Amino acid sequence: MSTSATDRPTVPRWLLIGWAIVAAAFLVLRRVDVAGDPGVSNIISLFVVLSALLGTFAWFLLSKRFSVRRKLAGLVCVAVALGVMLALFRIGLGGDLGLRFEPRFGGPDTDPAVPIAEASGAVRLPRAAATDFPGFLGASRDNRVVGVALETDLEANPPQLLWRQGIGAGLAGFAVVGGYAATLEHRGEEELATLYDARTGALLWATVLDRGPLFGGGVIGSGPRTTPLIDDGRVFAHSVQGKIFALDGSDGSVLWSRDLLSDYPVGEEELATTYPYGRSNSPVVVGDVLLVAPGGLPGRSLSSIAALDKATGATLWEAGSHQISMATPQVATLAGLDQVLVVNEDFATGHDLSDGRLLWQLELPGKTSSNANVSNAVAVPPDRVFVSKGYGIGSALWLIEARPSPEGLPYTATPLWQSQRVMRTKFTNVAVDGEHVYGLSEGVLECIELATGERVWKGGRYGHGHVLLVGGVLVVSTEDGEIVYVEATPQDGPNELARFEAVSGQTWNPHAIAGDLLLVRNSQEAAAFRLPTR
Repeated sequence: MSTSATDRPTVPRWLLIGWAIVAAAFLVLRRVDVAGDPGVSNIISLFVVLSALLGTFAWFLLSKRFSVRRKLAGLVCVAVALGVMLALFRIGLGGDLGLRFEPRFGGPDTDPAVPIAEASGAVRLPRAAATDFPGFLGASRDNRVVGVALETDLEANPPQLLWRQGIGAGLAGFAVVGGYAATLEHRGEEELATLYDARTGALLWATVLDRGPLFGGGVIGSGPRTTPLIDDGRVFAHSVQGKIFALDGSDGSVLWSRDLLSDYPVGEEELATTYPYGRSNSPVVVGDVLLVAPGGLPGRSLSSIAALDKATGATLWEAGSHQISMATPQVATLAGLDQVLVVNEDFATGHDLSDGRLLWQLELPGKTSSNANVSNAVAVPPDRVFVSKGYGIGSALWLIEARPSPEGLPYTATPLWQSQRVMRTKFTNVAVDGEHVYGLSEGVLECIELATGERVWKGGRYGHGHVLLVGGVLVVSTEDGEIVYVEATPQDGPNELARFEAVSGQTWNPHAIAGDLLLVRNSQEAAAFRLPTR
């Protein structure tokens, strides 16, 4: 039997031309930095390709060139293919907003999240040693680990896996002191502060911080975003909904708490737009002072930064009129004065540590719901501040001087250089080593000169992970859960020294190194390794 002309599966010229245009547009979007943000290029690319596929399938269904039987067969094939794909893979978005396909089966064998046991009260959290990692970004909040010399030949001296197990969801990291590791996690409808034995993975206590529907879901997942702080035998935690807790390190009991949403009220109708991803400002302690980012609403109660008495939670001072961002306050001595550096939603500001007085400010445009400020300001004593951001903004170095500004502030911030090309950090923070800056710029490791902003080298696509500087080694946690050693040198870089798999799945959580202990986690599992040292 001959096939009629109407059944002949030929493709019209206009469809071929359309696909050629789509292919050309896709290649341009992949190679050209269209908006200064790979995420924008990826979303446009996805939209273009999906539109082309849907258009082609619509033509197939509406065309008279194919019989009803073929159209039904096509529908069945597409439905089966989609069903198989969804059954085999979890589909999500990476930090660059590109599609990620993670296998649902065949991952490493992990226990379910370890059970919450009765608190024994036997824990004795010591004061942090020089090599401990007591909070977000380490002991000095600068992404540097001191007193440790890593062995980089991991083939001859492989890291020892101490434990790997399931953990509750969230983007928190670990704080590690004296062999104990604190973190925050989301289990069921509860947000918890948890303390583990860092060497065995045993859960020592868990304290409920919040219940009910929590912020999150969608692209960045659910649960807490902050990393707790261990200080003088206590654990300070900041929940995703803005509750501050001081917990007894021995058993997790609550010593005091503050509810920032109550103290600096935001109505339910404004909550989703004001804090679309919840709170991600980790607590900072300086002496007897706990620094937090309260937030609020303009015209009501809005503060960019507040100092609390760490023993009681009482407010010592509050300052700033800019909406909070997703960054964490930093403390440094600049231009001869102890200051708190705050990255707000649209400005970076410096405040007198003693009373919160606004000293200087510089523009750092952003909107938390779309192009959030996440990276911290980095002090470069005696008088410079480095800032960086993704979303096409880039980085800058500012000079802070103790002379009145044109706006009437007691200190002046003057840009030394600004560049949209280099150090476009998104979820991560940089490490400054002498006169060079290292960091993940839109997921690619980069080294730049601090004084000029000139790129020294760039390479190694590690995704939107995190970097710790340990001696002369950059320890990179990749978005895929690997740990990579890269030589921290401006010469002939990037020189990758070693790598190994730490955890499975998308990993945006910061890692921690305390002495020879490495702790890594994501929203599915956590692991601890003993690293070979020299």
